[in-house]
Amino acid sequence: MINLAGVGPTGAAEPPPGSASARSAPGMMRAEQVDPVAATQKQLESLGKNLYLKPGQQSAWQAYVAAMTQMSRERGQEPAGRWQGRYQGSEDISTPDRLDRKIEQMRGAADRLAKVAGETRVFYSQLTPEQKTIFDLQSRHARHERLRQHKPAGAPR
Repeated sequence: MINLAGVGPTGAAEPPPGSASARSAPGMMRAEQVDPVAATQKQLESLGKNLYLKPGQQSAWQAYVAAMTQMSRERGQEPAGRWQGRYQGSEDISTPDRLDRKIEQMRGAADRLAKVAGETRVFYSQLTPEQKTIFDLQSRHARHERLRQHKPAGAPR
């Protein structure tokens, strides 16, 4: 009989989730090190400066900032962090049940993304063509920054 306890999908031994060595082990994500509210506020501050909003756009901007900040605040309040909590109790359930749990987590993530998309569409519709170009460019840059922050430890940047 082969003992696969502690072996990850790559076949390499992995430390227990949530342990100090797990958070710093090669291949582990660094998402828990980023304050989502501060990161969102910084991104929105930069975006607001670059868009040169007109007075008639301010109310749409304020609503967008409030919605994005609230969503990031909710994300930051998730118990035990998004990545650490997903393994708790999973060793005691069957693979199909664990996959069902993962499906529910992914549905939650899809719901959050749908909210972001909706709020973004409402604000985006208030922008001029030039502002839309700036928004698109800055949004792509911000996405690449988030991906860079979430690269596995030790991966080239």
